[in-house]
Amino acid sequence: MKKVHLLFTALAAVMLLASCGGGESLQSKIEYIPFKSDKDSNWGLISPEGKVLFDDEFEEAPTMVMNGRFFVESKEGYELYAAEEKPKQVGNSVWKEVCDFTADVTPAVEKGKSIVLINRDGEVVKEMGKLNGKSVLTMQRFSEGYSVYQTTEGYYGLVNTDGEVVIDAQYVALNAVSDGKLIGIDKKYEAARKAGEKEKIKISVLDTKGNVLGEIDGKKIKEVSGEYADGLMPATVEKGEKTCAGLLNEKGEWEVEPTSKAANIHQVKGKKFAFSNSEGKCGIMTFDGEVVVRAKYDGIFMMEDDVFAVCDRDKDRDERWHLINAEGEKIGTKKFRDFEAYGLGNSKYAIVEVEEDNYAFLGADGEYLELEKGVDIYQVRFGMAGGTVESDYVDMNELAAALGITKEGLDGFKVGMGAEAAIKQAHANDSTISADAEQYAYSSSIQYSKDLKIITAGLYIGFDSYAGEAITETVTENYYGYTFTNEKTVGYKFAATAKVNNVSAQISTNYGKLQGKGKDLYKALAAKFKSLGKEIKSNDNAVVVSTGEGRYGVVLFTGNEVAFGIVAGDGQAFDISQYANVSAESPADADISADEEVVDSIAAEEMEPDDYDM
Repeated sequence: MKKVHLLFTALAAVMLLASCGGGESLQSKIEYIPFKSDKDSNWGLISPEGKVLFDDEFEEAPTMVMNGRFFVESKEGYELYAAEEKPKQVGNSVWKEVCDFTADVTPAVEKGKSIVLINRDGEVVKEMGKLNGKSVLTMQRFSEGYSVYQTTEGYYGLVNTDGEVVIDAQYVALNAVSDGKLIGIDKKYEAARKAGEKEKIKISVLDTKGNVLGEIDGKKIKEVSGEYADGLMPATVEKGEKTCAGLLNEKGEWEVEPTSKAANIHQVKGKKFAFSNSEGKCGIMTFDGEVVVRAKYDGIFMMEDDVFAVCDRDKDRDERWHLINAEGEKIGTKKFRDFEAYGLGNSKYAIVEVEEDNYAFLGADGEYLELEKGVDIYQVRFGMAGGTVESDYVDMNELAAALGITKEGLDGFKVGMGAEAAIKQAHANDSTISADAEQYAYSSSIQYSKDLKIITAGLYIGFDSYAGEAITETVTENYYGYTFTNEKTVGYKFAATAKVNNVSAQISTNYGKLQGKGKDLYKALAAKFKSLGKEIKSNDNAVVVSTGEGRYGVVLFTGNEVAFGIVAGDGQAFDISQYANVSAESPADADISADEEVVDSIAAEEMEPDDYDM
């Protein structure tokens, strides 16, 4: 799942792989592109200048080639190949997840293992399981020699190609390096970011050593693109009901003031930029505000300073795109269906779809490149191995620690805690949980999901009575000479006598990273609970522990999940016999009971990978 981070929203590109300008861009590294010469052929590779490396080779599409290497996905995972006329597999490993070779090393993950860096020979050169004592959850592809990583605590940092930390994981958001810079949000703004209070946030512009070059005030900015080129980054502000786009420098100052003519800036080249207005129509403007090409097109891309590819969706499907110059005059005679990409490998050719299932290489003169040996291009694919890899290893002890287990409760809750304090704690843990006493007038429980990055746990907090109650006053009324008194509700408050009597959680082990690892998780949690007090009873799949006067802890492996919690009572009557022989093949239902009250814990859901999307 791709999550869009507050203030870091990529301003929409006009077409695939359209960068904002020069520098060591991703597309400049692309050496070959997967293509098919006809419908029934296998996949081959062709260069951005039309040179065929090989044809009709792979049944599954390879990734684009960078640094002489590409990947092919099989049923088992990703296999690494050398880009040669007769492609050969490199190394013996099959990877569950990989990033493209945008540097001499790239992040990769084998099933059940932590992230590693591999070289072009497919050899592991650095283990990346922990950095500065923190477990690594994700790593992004290298950009300009640096990779953004995320810890299991949810914070981001930066490493170099040697796997050395150059910026410690202290940011709640951090973008990839572009033009020698990156932008991030320091973890001191974490609470404001979670609450959506962007006016309290300052975005830092950093160099690759972590030095702050400038700051961008969140209350003055609507969105930033997150990518610098030639020292500038597109950003937008709101002026009344209009979105206005401009260009920020590395200090966070306006190099080009936001203009009402542009709602978005898509591409910067020289002293011009491609923009779209509030109606979505595209044009070209100079830094001085002069409109070079009026915003009347449905798409526009700057191939060269005065050569633009433009789209008119009112035209027939196969004639929507053509080239124009700065005077709006058509260049060449060609019209085509789609503008797919430009500047791959720094080539001066665009790849265009001439008509359905027919692609060509187009020059800035508006003419098609004559391909060698009269090769046809039936299909092209700009596929990549991945922008982010996620660790497939689960540190069970670390996972147990993240749950905040104590003798008295879990995740900040304690058995015996008053209702008001418990509900405030729940709201702090999950802001979607209401802190309004009226919501609990007929409720004796709270449920929510806790994001542990690797997985999600379902939390349940039970009270011994309703957590809220009505505030009433006696009202005397007279009707036709008769006097009546009744109680009228004038408000609500938290019940002073309501106490937490159980705190429990459940984690699914049916799928995701914990699939097949349920017993390992159970053992880690059982060991944690046993360290809190005196064991009362146990079998292979259940343990009950006294954690203090009037409290006991329970851990259960049900075959489908691991359930655990702290409950009011002495635990002597808790029956664990039904769990003695369970397995993943013969699961049992988990009920943690407190004085015969069943604790109905919620089922955990698998967290999708937090693909970083700026």
